[in-house]
Amino acid sequence: MTPQTQPLPVRELPSMEEIYNLLMGSIEPDLTTDMLPFLEEIYAGESAEEAEDRKRRYEEAFQEFAEKFDKALAIWKEQILRFKAKAFAMAQERVGKEDAQALSDIEHSFDLS
Repeated sequence: MTPQTQPLPVRELPSMEEIYNLLMGSIEPDLTTDMLPFLEEIYAGESAEEAEDRKRRYEEAFQEFAEKFDKALAIWKEQILRFKAKAFAMAQERVGKEDAQALSDIEHSFDLS
């Protein structure tokens, strides 16, 4: 009789809102989703010049966010492709050479490039 194994618990991935807030919070905390509903109240008494300065600051923040997000995506893609190659190599080693072609076909069907 083979021992039964319990499945590993699945960790929940962060939501897109959480990722946005994590990145944007380090750039411009005003633009996190927690703060957006309060901006009108917070800046109610600002002058036209202050509003223009804030607008420029926000534009720069969104540009920086886009750059950081693109870098993060590139890093995550590289990491997942490395993990995929490692998992494939481990699976190939376990099943042996006779099933290597079938595994290769499966690997190519999941190509993320």
